[in-house]
This record gives sequence, C-alpha cells and structure tokens, in this order.
Amino acid sequence: MYCSCGAKLMIERPRDKAGDRYEYFTCSGRRKKKGCTRSAVLAERIEERVENTYGTNGLTPAQAEQVKGVLHEVFDQLEASSSDERALLEAQKNRLEDERLKLIQARYAEAIPLDLLKIEQDRIQTSLITITNRLDSLATTYTSARKGLDQITDILTNLGALYAKCDPAERRLLNRALFTKIIVDDDENLTYEPVLAVAGIHAHLDAILPDQITPETKLPRQEAGQVSNTASLVDLRREFENPCPHLKTLSLRRSRRYYDEDQRSSEPTVSDSRGRVVRSLGMAQTLLRPEQVDDLVAQYREGATLVELASVFGVNRRTVATHLTRREVTIRRGRFDPSRIHEAADLYLSGLTLVEVGLKVGTGPQAVRQALASHGVVIRPGGRRGSRITATAAVSG
Repeated sequence: MYCSCGAKLMIERPRDKAGDRYEYFTCSGRRKKKGCTRSAVLAERIEERVENTYGTNGLTPAQAEQVKGVLHEVFDQLEASSSDERALLEAQKNRLEDERLKLIQARYAEAIPLDLLKIEQDRIQTSLITITNRLDSLATTYTSARKGLDQITDILTNLGALYAKCDPAERRLLNRALFTKIIVDDDENLTYEPVLAVAGIHAHLDAILPDQITPETKLPRQEAGQVSNTASLVDLRREFENPCPHLKTLSLRRSRRYYDEDQRSSEPTVSDSRGRVVRSLGMAQTLLRPEQVDDLVAQYREGATLVELASVFGVNRRTVATHLTRREVTIRRGRFDPSRIHEAADLYLSGLTLVEVGLKVGTGPQAVRQALASHGVVIRPGGRRGSRITATAAVSG
C-alpha cells in the first residue's frame, strides 16, 4: 500500500486507555518529514474500499477464455518462428560432432599433437553445451509459459469473489502476487499497479494481433497506461515462465478447491465508534509441492543454509528444517566444532571450497570461513582452488 506522495503506508496499532488496539494507515513520508500532510486513516475504511473495487482487476470466465486463446495463439506463432533457429542450431551441432570425430581420427593417425587435440576438444565441448542448452530452452520455454498463463488467468477469474472469501493473511498473499503497488490518494480513491503478467493479460483483451509476431513485438498499449510501451512479448513470456512464489501458492490452493469455502473467521468482529478492534494477525502458510521439496533437499545437500532456503522458497526456516527431517536429512549444526579445525584447514588447502568443507565437517560455509580466518588461514577469492599444503603449516595453535 502506497500514499499518493510515493511513500509506503505503514500500519500502526495504537492502544487506548482500556487496552484495545485499532489499526490505522499512516504515511511513512510524513513520519520522515518529507512534506506529506496525509492524516492517519482507519485501516478498516481502506480495506472496505479495496474489497469493493478489487474485482475490477479480474476477468469474467468469458474474458479469461478469450485472453488465453489470444496468448496461446501468440505462443504458437513464437514457437513457429523459432523453428528456423532450431534447424540452424541442429546443423551447427551436427557439424561440431563431425569435427570432433575427425579430430579423434587425426589423433589416431598421429596427424595432430595431443595438446592441440585437447584445446580443440574443449572448444567443441563448450560450443556443444551452449547449443544443447539453447535447444532445450526452445523445447520447454513455451510449455512453461502456457502453464504460467493458465495459473494467472485462473486466479484472475472472478477475482472479486475470491478476494471476498480470503482471510487477511490470504489477502496479503493475493496482493503481493498480483500488484506492485496499491496507491491511496487523499480522497481515499485506489489505483492498482499490476505486475507485468497481469497487465499483459489485460492488454490482450480485445487485442488485434499483428500479422508477424516475434519475441521483440511490443505489447498492445493499454488505455489505462498499465503496460510499459517498451515491454515486449519476450518480457511477458518470462513473467509467465517464472511466476512468483505467492502466485504458485494461490494457484495450488485453488486447484485443491481450498477457496470453495469462505476462509474468513466466523468470529464476530468487535467495533466501536472509532472502528474495528484488532484481535490477532494471521500468517499465510506457503505449501510446497513434492518437486519443490526435492529441490529444497538437493540445495541443502549442496551447502545452502536453512535461512537461504527459507528466503528462496518463501517459508519459515523451521518449515525448511521440518521438510529435511521428514526426508531423513541430517541438519547441519550452525556452530563449528573447534576440534575439527585442522581437518577443515587441510581440506580447504587441498583445494575444496568452503561449501565442500562444510559438508565434510557438518557445518555451513560461513562458519567454516570464520573458523579458518580466525586461525590464520588465508581465504581464497571466490571461484579459486588452491594448491595443497599441510594444515600444520597453515593453522596457528
């Protein structure tokens, strides 16, 4: 939520003499004395205006089907336009594989030296990896984009009814998934600034597609100005390919019919002449799919910390630990065992990275770094592996 001055609106919950709390929105710009004169406004009033206008950002079922048809046609044309690139890459790949075979034959005939063979093989292998990755991207990109499009349009269909069924924590989740800002002006009118994916969907309502579509084709300009003139179809495709964690959670819950029932509290609200009395604040729970848990476990085994994984997957670090425990993964201790300093130094100086050393001694890379540095071991710049020297020569004490 933002003030029309550009500063964020903050929630304040002052307590009266009876101990009751009330929620107010206040402008952080006014608090920082940046010239804003907005007075505090009851959060209940703003929430009521949001609930009354939220549906204007959604789609009817007919509009959802229409925009999906338009954008699926766009993706069909983009896939067709990539066929020439795919054919060129396949030809380059075949040529490099033939070249590699001829090099091996030349080596058998002792026509080229071994060092030249290694240089050429490295060059060919690097080029083949690049081509293979690009071919994989061309094969999977639009599949992911279509899936993301269907997820977002599903959330936007009958959006007002969905918002009305959500509890406060779910509403915050919905706002973060669909909008970059909700601006409240001095008259308490609302302006919604959607994320690019949502703006792109609205831009393609009743859009007339050009005869020739390429990834650089600009998005149709929307009357309300919600789509940047510089945004292209490739930007929109990336948004559909990589929906934010909040949107993935909402889509998963909707597919499980979680929102078929009203999620708002059945307890009656307590209000007086000043507004609604605050009782408690809920927290939205992010549900991870099995494949996400697989990815979480793999990243932890590669050296990621609980805090890092909590940030990546949008969950609490205790939730990360719970998933790891269910998969029978041993949780690394945060503290470094001083008795293993010589072992850690020997491993590090043999060329292992901090992450690899941490996996060996059962702690995180930062704990290893601090322990080694405190014992006089010089930490290499990132990405380098050192030559082996003994731990006794490097570790003091």
